[in-house]
Amino acid sequence: MVKSGLRDKMMSGNEAIARGALEAGIGFCASYPGTPSTEITATLMKTATEHDIYVEWSVNEKVALEAAAGASWAGIPAICPMKSLGLNVAADFLLNLNLSGTGKGGLVVVVCDDPRGHSSSNEQDSRFYAKAAYLPLLEPSTCQQAKDIISYAFELSRKFEIPVIVRSITRLSHSRAAVRVGNIPKRKWKVTDGLPERLYNVPNPHLRHSDLLEKLELISQEFEDSEWNSVVSRESTDLLTISTGMCLRYVEEAVDLLDDSKVGCLGLVTTHPLPKEFLLKAMKGVEKVLFAEEIDPFVEDAILSLGVNRPSGETPQFYGKRTGDVPSF
Repeated sequence: MVKSGLRDKMMSGNEAIARGALEAGIGFCASYPGTPSTEITATLMKTATEHDIYVEWSVNEKVALEAAAGASWAGIPAICPMKSLGLNVAADFLLNLNLSGTGKGGLVVVVCDDPRGHSSSNEQDSRFYAKAAYLPLLEPSTCQQAKDIISYAFELSRKFEIPVIVRSITRLSHSRAAVRVGNIPKRKWKVTDGLPERLYNVPNPHLRHSDLLEKLELISQEFEDSEWNSVVSRESTDLLTISTGMCLRYVEEAVDLLDDSKVGCLGLVTTHPLPKEFLLKAMKGVEKVLFAEEIDPFVEDAILSLGVNRPSGETPQFYGKRTGDVPSF
């Protein structure tokens, strides 16, 4: 991290995520190295002694997530960064942890996807794990958001006692920008006595599943009024763009270059569960909707399913990867 002026610091997206974790008051970080996520843990490791936090490189991502869950069960706020392929390794435990819960500490899983496979053996969209595990997913679009959203992710995790996934991509993790930073708090958490109640899924995982669905519905309602989502529309919007994560910045730049006053921009940060009413309201009266997201049409598919249930004449014309108007790779 390079200091600039006032309370601003020039930092990468990964450094911003690490700073956000410190400002959120974490006490534990476990990870396995893998680009484009490595610098998150490396940055925290450099400041571990100064801020009295425990940071480790685990033997793999599954072990890292297990360790982070143990910390959260003990009341310690924990973060577990990994790259896209690492979430495959951790998935076995993640899809049980979602049911057992994370206790009072709070657990944030940061997954860094790698569109175009700059340093990966595949081009994977990890957002589908959030859907499979019924977990909330947040996608920041700037280094500033990457820092700020970590605190919110911990608040959400503690409130509902489930892991929260924050997704970055290579172009965000490795970009640099001036970030307005806050204070790093002194330790507020205390280690709890014993394990949380109802920790074990067996013999009634279906009951845990029911509880998880209820939590996801409550989170969906909270996302409806989320300050993280944004929409800039004009009086006569012919085309509404719906973007997730850093793709919003690409769209904004394109609209500025076109100088087109009839194009609206909707930036979605709370990508799962979808804020359905927020989206339907934004699309009302719009003739065309264009999707911009990396890598797969994750949000596009979800919004298309909303459009199917709209009355005749209220559904806009959609343009995206499913329609062939946006390249799939």
